[in-house]
Amino acid sequence: MMRWTAFLATVATVSCAASGTGPSPVRPQIATTSWCRYHDGSVRAILDTLADFRPRPGFDLLTSGDQFPTRATVVYTGESRQLTPQIRAFFTVFFRVLYRTTDSLRYQHEERFGENGIDYWLPVQEPLIAKMGQELASGDSVTIFALYHGTYTAPDSTNTRVLGVTEFESRHREWFTKACGGP
Repeated sequence: MMRWTAFLATVATVSCAASGTGPSPVRPQIATTSWCRYHDGSVRAILDTLADFRPRPGFDLLTSGDQFPTRATVVYTGESRQLTPQIRAFFTVFFRVLYRTTDSLRYQHEERFGENGIDYWLPVQEPLIAKMGQELASGDSVTIFALYHGTYTAPDSTNTRVLGVTEFESRHREWFTKACGGP
């Protein structure tokens, strides 16, 4: 079993799902969460921004008040797998430290998405997995709503940045533009 030592840069407010404007069954953890705070961007841009963001010596986990809320257009592959034990442990600590809860079951799987020729395995909130499977086919373009949850240091000293998909918008559900404006 891994032992974790957490360092919190600042305590973050986690957006965990739709504010009632989309058909997602997931509800926000904080009532004041707004989907309109998500800006257009890319998965790569978040990771590039975080290139030098790593836990201080002696700490295994780092999170930030800036979660880089991003709407990224990616390609859905339909491939899913269980979270690795390290990412599952990360979420257990993340929810316990920040929210004093064991809500780590919110993320149990990750989905593979493509963006500009690069594949990313991203944790997706569990209620969204079935919705994606119903609404999307492999190769479909989809807008994901992603948050940076934190960085953990593995025993081999590599740093892994953990992003989570908190919602999605496909051609079947275009609720974001209606709720937040835009073309």
